[in-house]
Amino acid sequence: MRPMRWKKKYVTGRVEIDARQQQVVSLLNGIAVESEHTEHCQDLNEL
Repeated sequence: MRPMRWKKKYVTGRVEIDARQQQVVSLLNGIAVESEHTEHCQDLNEL
C-alpha cells in the first residue's frame, strides 16, 4: 500500500475537521508502513 499524501483539495476550511482528516491520513500511512514488515503480515491478515 502506497502512503497517502495530504493534498490541498482535501481542505474543508474547518480547522477541526481538517486536523482530524490529517490524523486519519497519518494513521493510514502508519498502517501502510507497518504492513511492509513481514513479521506483522500475519497479524494484519487476521484482522
